[in-house]
Amino acid sequence: MAPKTMSLDDLIGWLPLLTDEETEVRSRVGAFVRNDFLPRITKDFEAGHFPEEVIPELVKLQVLGMNVQAEGCPGLGHVAYGLACHELEFGDSGLRSFASVHTSLSNQGVGALLPWSQGSVCRSALVTRECVCIPTLVTREC
Repeated sequence: MAPKTMSLDDLIGWLPLLTDEETEVRSRVGAFVRNDFLPRITKDFEAGHFPEEVIPELVKLQVLGMNVQAEGCPGLGHVAYGLACHELEFGDSGLRSFASVHTSLSNQGVGALLPWSQGSVCRSALVTRECVCIPTLVTREC
């Protein structure tokens, strides 16, 4: 008889510890990565192309700024954000990095540099992709 294989989830045993919201985020982002992103990654990699056309889907999935607690932002927990990043990383480290930079910029950089009211508006703009960021620079006045 062949030995039973165990999934990583079973081995870690973390599924019962996740909230319904965290499980839903993980499933939603994982489905996007496996169904929409992975089929195109080889072609994009060989072309040296970051697929900007997936950014609207990341916005719809609420991945950008997922754990930012500000007006207009998803405001989900850090575990949900970590699970989303884990799923994005499964697809491509550049995809996860893109989401992380936007989240970090909207959470840290903008919040530290602008008064709360203006920072909140700009955070929301970054999360909805109305601002384009280059690591520590917002290229449109928010």
